[in-house]
Amino acid sequence: MVQKKINPSAIRRWEPIKKVENAERHFLGDLDRFLEGNFPSLKFIWSRIPGEEHPWVPVAEMYETDDRFVVRVELPGVNPDDVDISVTGEFLVVKGQRKPAENVTVDRYHECELCYGQFYRRFGLPADADPGRIDATHDNGILEINIPKSKAAKPTKIKIKKT
Repeated sequence: MVQKKINPSAIRRWEPIKKVENAERHFLGDLDRFLEGNFPSLKFIWSRIPGEEHPWVPVAEMYETDDRFVVRVELPGVNPDDVDISVTGEFLVVKGQRKPAENVTVDRYHECELCYGQFYRRFGLPADADPGRIDATHDNGILEINIPKSKAAKPTKIKIKKT
């Protein structure tokens, strides 16, 4: 059997990342054409221009501990002074605005995936929440709102007397 000599430079390298990048580029181009042709009003979701402001919705979570409810909202790049927290009826409302970088003109951007403009979130307050004692902190782009439970909602331990 004669062995064929393989020229190492003729072997195509397997480059999975490049394949994914090419597939992504084709997909994004197809999506742009689809949105532009069928849903022109939705195109702003996909191609952002930093100077344009559109409503956006920050992601959030709400959980419960033994003595409070906690709402955490991701607000990277949002100045806490641009955020308003209020209680309206049985709802906690978080609203505000993220502003684009100052002194950077649109023609200087190469890519823009961040959302700028007004945001609004509304969370239902559980019946046992005490809205009069809510406090909030902002650390590393996370807004944390602590809503204590009312004293009536906290379980009271009853000691059993021995007779």
